[in-house]
Amino acid sequence: MRKNVVLCLILFGLIFSGYMERQAVPQDTDAHVTEPTGEQLLTTPMDQVMALRFKDPRGCLVLSQSDIWRVEGGPETRVDTDAITQLLSTIEMARVIRKFDCDPLELAQYGLTTPSLVIGVQRRGEGEFHNLLLGDKNPVGNAVYAKWAQAPQVLMTGVYFETLVKMMVRRIREGKVDQVCE
Repeated sequence: MRKNVVLCLILFGLIFSGYMERQAVPQDTDAHVTEPTGEQLLTTPMDQVMALRFKDPRGCLVLSQSDIWRVEGGPETRVDTDAITQLLSTIEMARVIRKFDCDPLELAQYGLTTPSLVIGVQRRGEGEFHNLLLGDKNPVGNAVYAKWAQAPQVLMTGVYFETLVKMMVRRIREGKVDQVCE
């Protein structure tokens, strides 16, 4: 009987700690954490976006649109249009899970001083890109830290966002082939 009580306490402790891990918020306990927002990560409608730039350790990829989205630079190439469509949809549908204030000196603990991916968004009528920095995954691994370069708050978005964006960028880079003359 006594062993069962101890076993139940241990089991309860494991379940409780698992629950607390899933509720993990940033390690900075002084940060003001808002409730889950559900707002869109990209607040500009996609029809108002003129160009997207993706910088990662492999280099830079720029997509621009006039009537259709295309890869900038170099000779005209045929690209994986399905990958571009899925990439645009992923960016458009991404949601903010949480956001919190962060001292700029503490951005390194979230992987935001050396981001794994920088997504630049150029809006219609603007010359510069607005950069979204993607950093580390949260301790549980179900979200990734992100931050608009000019905004003070750190955001958390689902890890699927980072995974899909990186996968589609890779597909676009690999799918480029020289234009076939017919």
